[in-house]
Amino acid sequence: MRGTKIKYILSGFLLVSIFVIFPEGVKAEKKKFTVEKLFFESRSPRGKSSSSGSVSNISGLADKKKWGSLTVLYSSNLEWADNVTVKYYVLLKDEKKKKDVLFSDEVVYMNIPKGKAHRSYVYIHPYAFKRYGNIVKFRAEIWHEGVIVDSGMWPKDSEDKKNWWQQVKPLSGNLLASFFTPFSNFSIGEGQIKFK
Repeated sequence: MRGTKIKYILSGFLLVSIFVIFPEGVKAEKKKFTVEKLFFESRSPRGKSSSSGSVSNISGLADKKKWGSLTVLYSSNLEWADNVTVKYYVLLKDEKKKKDVLFSDEVVYMNIPKGKAHRSYVYIHPYAFKRYGNIVKFRAEIWHEGVIVDSGMWPKDSEDKKNWWQQVKPLSGNLLASFFTPFSNFSIGEGQIKFK
Protein backbone atom coordinates (compact mmCIF):
# COMPACT_ATOMS: atom_id res chain seq x y z
CA MET A 1 0.00 0.00 0.00
CA ARG A 2 2.79 2.40 0.98
CA GLY A 3 4.69 1.58 -2.28
CA THR A 4 1.62 2.46 -4.36
CA LYS A 5 1.35 5.90 -2.68
CA ILE A 6 5.00 6.59 -3.42
CA LYS A 7 4.47 5.65 -7.11
CA TYR A 8 1.53 8.09 -7.36
CA ILE A 9 3.53 10.87 -5.68
CA LEU A 10 6.50 10.30 -8.02
CA SER A 11 4.20 10.22 -11.09
CA GLY A 12 2.59 13.50 -10.04
CA PHE A 13 6.00 15.10 -9.44
CA LEU A 14 7.13 13.98 -12.91
CA LEU A 15 4.05 15.51 -14.58
CA VAL A 16 4.48 18.81 -12.71
CA SER A 17 8.17 18.88 -13.70
CA ILE A 18 7.30 18.43 -17.37
CA PHE A 19 4.87 21.37 -17.28
CA VAL A 20 7.40 23.58 -15.44
CA ILE A 21 10.15 22.77 -17.95
CA PHE A 22 7.83 22.93 -20.99
CA PRO A 23 5.08 25.40 -20.00
CA GLU A 24 3.55 25.37 -23.50
CA GLY A 25 3.51 21.58 -23.61
CA VAL A 26 5.43 19.36 -25.97
CA LYS A 27 4.83 20.49 -29.56
CA ALA A 28 3.91 17.83 -32.08
CA GLU A 29 6.40 17.21 -34.85
CA LYS A 30 5.41 18.81 -38.16
CA LYS A 31 4.36 16.36 -40.86
CA LYS A 32 7.01 15.79 -43.51
CA PHE A 33 4.37 15.68 -46.26
CA THR A 34 0.68 16.55 -46.35
CA VAL A 35 -1.93 15.50 -48.90
CA GLU A 36 -3.74 18.75 -49.69
CA LYS A 37 -6.31 17.60 -52.26
CA LEU A 38 -7.18 14.71 -54.57
CA PHE A 39 -9.28 15.00 -57.69
CA PHE A 40 -10.33 13.12 -60.77
CA GLU A 41 -11.07 14.45 -64.26
CA SER A 42 -12.07 12.94 -67.56
CA ARG A 43 -9.89 14.38 -70.30
CA SER A 44 -9.69 14.35 -74.05
CA PRO A 45 -6.34 14.50 -75.87
CA ARG A 46 -7.69 17.58 -77.68
CA GLY A 47 -7.05 19.52 -74.50
CA LYS A 48 -10.61 19.71 -73.18
CA SER A 49 -11.03 18.91 -69.53
CA SER A 50 -14.15 18.37 -67.50
CA SER A 51 -14.00 18.31 -63.73
CA SER A 52 -15.98 15.57 -62.05
CA GLY A 53 -17.27 16.81 -58.75
CA SER A 54 -19.24 13.66 -58.01
CA VAL A 55 -19.29 10.02 -58.95
CA SER A 56 -22.45 10.43 -61.06
CA ASN A 57 -20.64 12.77 -63.47
CA ILE A 58 -18.19 10.13 -64.70
CA SER A 59 -20.47 7.52 -66.21
CA GLY A 60 -19.48 8.35 -69.82
CA LEU A 61 -15.83 7.38 -69.46
CA ALA A 62 -16.09 4.26 -71.59
CA ASP A 63 -15.95 6.61 -74.58
CA LYS A 64 -12.80 5.82 -76.59
CA LYS A 65 -11.58 9.42 -76.44
CA LYS A 66 -11.83 9.98 -72.69
CA TRP A 67 -8.85 9.37 -70.42
CA GLY A 68 -9.04 9.39 -66.62
CA SER A 69 -6.69 11.81 -64.88
CA LEU A 70 -6.03 11.35 -61.16
CA THR A 71 -4.17 14.14 -59.38
CA VAL A 72 -2.68 14.39 -55.89
CA LEU A 73 -1.74 17.86 -54.63
CA TYR A 74 0.68 17.71 -51.73
CA SER A 75 3.10 19.81 -49.71
CA SER A 76 6.54 19.08 -48.29
CA ASN A 77 8.08 20.47 -45.11
CA LEU A 78 11.54 19.07 -45.87
CA GLU A 79 14.18 21.29 -47.46
CA TRP A 80 14.76 18.58 -50.12
CA ALA A 81 13.44 15.04 -50.40
CA ASP A 82 14.22 12.02 -52.58
CA ASN A 83 12.36 8.75 -53.02
CA VAL A 84 8.96 10.30 -52.31
CA THR A 85 6.51 7.59 -53.30
CA VAL A 86 2.87 8.25 -54.13
CA LYS A 87 0.86 5.02 -54.07
CA TYR A 88 -2.49 4.92 -55.82
CA TYR A 89 -5.43 2.56 -55.18
CA VAL A 90 -8.27 3.03 -57.66
CA LEU A 91 -11.56 1.14 -57.33
CA LEU A 92 -13.59 0.59 -60.50
CA LYS A 93 -16.96 -1.09 -60.85
CA ASP A 94 -18.26 -2.95 -63.87
CA GLU A 95 -22.04 -2.57 -63.58
CA LYS A 96 -22.72 -5.27 -66.20
CA LYS A 97 -20.55 -7.92 -64.53
CA LYS A 98 -21.24 -6.62 -61.01
CA LYS A 99 -17.55 -6.88 -60.28
CA ASP A 100 -15.10 -4.59 -58.48
CA VAL A 101 -11.61 -4.12 -59.91
CA LEU A 102 -8.70 -2.47 -58.12
CA PHE A 103 -5.86 -0.73 -59.95
CA SER A 104 -2.77 -0.15 -57.85
CA ASP A 105 0.54 1.44 -58.82
CA GLU A 106 3.06 3.91 -57.48
CA VAL A 107 5.19 6.77 -58.75
CA VAL A 108 8.53 7.67 -57.14
CA TYR A 109 9.78 11.28 -57.22
CA MET A 110 13.25 12.76 -56.70
CA ASN A 111 14.49 16.28 -55.90
CA ILE A 112 11.28 17.48 -54.23
CA PRO A 113 11.82 20.94 -52.68
CA LYS A 114 10.02 22.37 -49.67
CA GLY A 115 6.65 23.92 -50.56
CA LYS A 116 2.99 23.40 -51.46
CA ALA A 117 3.00 23.33 -55.25
CA HIS A 118 3.64 19.60 -55.71
CA ARG A 119 1.51 17.42 -57.95
CA SER A 120 1.45 13.75 -58.76
CA TYR A 121 -0.53 12.52 -61.78
CA VAL A 122 -1.52 9.13 -63.12
CA TYR A 123 -3.79 8.41 -66.05
CA ILE A 124 -6.14 5.60 -67.00
CA HIS A 125 -6.41 4.64 -70.67
CA PRO A 126 -9.89 4.82 -72.25
CA TYR A 127 -9.82 1.09 -73.06
CA ALA A 128 -9.24 0.25 -69.38
CA PHE A 129 -12.55 1.98 -68.58
CA LYS A 130 -14.24 0.12 -71.42
CA ARG A 131 -12.91 -3.21 -70.12
CA TYR A 132 -13.18 -2.79 -66.33
CA GLY A 133 -15.89 -0.19 -65.71
CA ASN A 134 -15.97 3.28 -64.19
CA ILE A 135 -14.07 4.70 -61.25
CA VAL A 136 -15.88 4.69 -57.92
CA LYS A 137 -13.18 6.13 -55.67
CA PHE A 138 -9.46 6.29 -55.16
CA ARG A 139 -6.96 6.51 -52.33
CA ALA A 140 -3.47 8.01 -52.46
CA GLU A 141 -0.71 7.46 -49.92
CA ILE A 142 2.56 9.38 -49.62
CA TRP A 143 5.49 7.30 -48.44
CA HIS A 144 8.96 8.53 -47.50
CA GLU A 145 11.87 6.47 -46.22
CA GLY A 146 9.67 3.36 -46.15
CA VAL A 147 6.98 4.93 -43.94
CA ILE A 148 3.52 6.17 -44.85
CA VAL A 149 3.38 9.87 -43.91
CA ASP A 150 -0.08 10.91 -45.14
CA SER A 151 -3.03 9.73 -47.24
CA GLY A 152 -6.24 11.01 -48.79
CA MET A 153 -9.41 9.79 -50.50
CA TRP A 154 -11.50 10.90 -53.48
CA PRO A 155 -14.35 11.71 -53.31
CA LYS A 156 -13.43 13.30 -50.01
CA ASP A 157 -16.59 12.11 -48.28
CA SER A 158 -16.29 8.51 -49.53
CA GLU A 159 -16.57 5.86 -46.86
CA ASP A 160 -13.42 4.18 -45.67
CA LYS A 161 -15.05 0.88 -44.65
CA LYS A 162 -12.85 -2.11 -43.94
CA ASN A 163 -9.82 -0.80 -45.85
CA TRP A 164 -11.45 -1.41 -49.24
CA TRP A 165 -8.08 -1.05 -51.03
CA GLN A 166 -6.92 -4.21 -49.22
CA GLN A 167 -10.03 -6.30 -49.97
CA VAL A 168 -9.57 -6.78 -53.75
CA LYS A 169 -6.51 -8.25 -55.44
CA PRO A 170 -4.93 -5.32 -57.34
CA LEU A 171 -4.05 -5.18 -61.02
CA SER A 172 -0.87 -3.24 -61.71
CA GLY A 173 0.18 -1.56 -64.95
CA ASN A 174 -3.11 0.21 -65.66
CA LEU A 175 -2.16 3.53 -64.06
CA LEU A 176 0.12 5.41 -66.42
CA ALA A 177 2.62 8.17 -65.71
CA SER A 178 1.99 11.29 -67.78
CA PHE A 179 4.85 10.70 -70.22
CA PHE A 180 3.08 7.52 -71.44
CA THR A 181 0.01 9.54 -72.42
CA PRO A 182 -0.98 12.34 -74.82
CA PHE A 183 -0.85 14.71 -71.80
CA SER A 184 2.91 14.63 -71.17
CA ASN A 185 3.27 18.35 -71.97
CA PHE A 186 0.64 19.35 -69.39
CA SER A 187 2.23 17.80 -66.28
CA ILE A 188 3.97 20.91 -64.99
CA GLY A 189 4.96 20.73 -61.33
CA GLU A 190 4.98 16.96 -61.27
CA GLY A 191 8.63 16.63 -60.24
CA GLN A 192 11.38 14.31 -61.40
CA ILE A 193 10.17 10.73 -61.76
CA LYS A 194 12.53 7.92 -60.81
CA PHE A 195 12.50 4.81 -63.00
CA LYS A 196 12.73 1.46 -61.27
